[in-house]
Amino acid sequence: MALGQTLELLSTVQLGTTNIAIIWQTGAPDGDAAPEQDALKGSLYIRTDATDDESPLFLKVDENGSDDDWVAVFVDKAQDSGGLSLLTYLEMATDNKIRFRSSSNFIHSTGVGEILIQASGTVTIGDGTNASVFTDGTLTMDGSATITPPSIPLPIALGGGDAEILSFNGAPSIDLDTDGDVVYASFDVPNNWDADTDMTLVLMVGNEIAEDDGDDVSITCQVRGYADGDTMSDAGQTVACTLNLTGGDEAINVVNRVTGTIDYDEATYPIAAGDTVVIKAAVNLGGAGECTGPLHVVAWWVEYTADRLGD
Repeated sequence: MALGQTLELLSTVQLGTTNIAIIWQTGAPDGDAAPEQDALKGSLYIRTDATDDESPLFLKVDENGSDDDWVAVFVDKAQDSGGLSLLTYLEMATDNKIRFRSSSNFIHSTGVGEILIQASGTVTIGDGTNASVFTDGTLTMDGSATITPPSIPLPIALGGGDAEILSFNGAPSIDLDTDGDVVYASFDVPNNWDADTDMTLVLMVGNEIAEDDGDDVSITCQVRGYADGDTMSDAGQTVACTLNLTGGDEAINVVNRVTGTIDYDEATYPIAAGDTVVIKAAVNLGGAGECTGPLHVVAWWVEYTADRLGD
């Protein structure tokens, strides 16, 4: 049945003997002008030119003769798409919380400048695939979300090999002056390694004499991860750390960054979380396309991708 006109009201309606009013007109309420100023708290104002899907209803909550006396009433309007927009801020008073599904999941301001987000399970920040996930205070990274790769320093010290520790321009270094010189190092796989990406072995190598353009720094490593109860062996996956010296890098006393990739899932010698990893590094000198040496390792370390803070 069509809506028929049975009563037409052309101006503000006053309810009862007090000035509780129903007001309708264009524009937002003008709190310091009649009839909005004269209306008591609890009065209603209907904005007839409200934007589509915006609440047209205002409620008077104070009597200070200002526009702030009137606040827009939030309308929960179900829509197929687009959602709703809150065009002002929602402020929670002291000790009040915004809860989700249960009393265990909420956002709360614990004090000035402090916000607490609490959940009985996890708090995820991101798109659900690439995200930072907090579980009981532990941060993990999912998908492509990562933390800037940290590193594990390796010692400049003898570890059972036949190389020597010498000074190279005032810096302690591992001296590699004979083809096949060996040096060992080991490290524990950090707990915050993401467990499914390769690690990078980095050596800062200085050359004591000027090499020929195109010669390679070549260090061949055997890398083996040992878990508790594993049998020790001299074998391991082969990691080639090489750098072609060109463009001035072959000049005397130049330190170059030389890298190799430690394959975390190499078929025979994979690396797993919790392993102690042993590195046996042997220098290759004097062969075709190789440096003649001596070479000096002034620093070396392992870089890895972390998926959470701390180790």
